[in-house]
Amino acid sequence: MAKRKIWFGMLVIVLVFGVAVIGCDTGNGNGSASNPFIGTWTGYDPDFERIRVVVGNSTWTVSWPDHPTWVIAGIYTNSGTYTYTGNNATLFVEGIAIGTGTVSGNTLTLIFTGVGTMVLTRQ
Repeated sequence: MAKRKIWFGMLVIVLVFGVAVIGCDTGNGNGSASNPFIGTWTGYDPDFERIRVVVGNSTWTVSWPDHPTWVIAGIYTNSGTYTYTGNNATLFVEGIAIGTGTVSGNTLTLIFTGVGTMVLTRQ
């Protein structure tokens, strides 16, 4: 009976370890395996100013390395949230949709209403 408990305990440990390993991110270091938007993206805005976008699990932050206090499209924020399905996202500021994004490989194309299109590269 004691041997059975030991084997059962070992089996449980192996199963728990296996589930933990399977649940790990198997991405290539360029974002999440399931969320292609996660990461740091750089490029230029429509006015040819350098831009940096950092995307988390559900948030995004825009900065202009040469002008850190600038704001996007006159909105007094440079961050917001987003939702995505596959490689397409909708970006929000305070619950209002202000743009869209599409990922293709290491390229993120953002289209902000009233601002224009930005093509960024994953860093």
